[in-house]
Amino acid sequence: MHQTASGAVYALHGKNETQVWFSLYLFEHRHIDKEIKRLKARIGQLRHRLLRQEQKKEKLR
Repeated sequence: MHQTASGAVYALHGKNETQVWFSLYLFEHRHIDKEIKRLKARIGQLRHRLLRQEQKKEKLR
């Protein structure tokens, strides 16, 4: 977070670009919500993979 004379500016510095939001609301809804959704999807994929691997293991017994 960077402070300016008029208030706070929220910036995320990436490898190739910098994203800037001028309010906490925009930062939360345009970045944080997307990141949460992406992480939930990844967790779902990993759980499914774990279930498949456990089924394969039981099948081999």
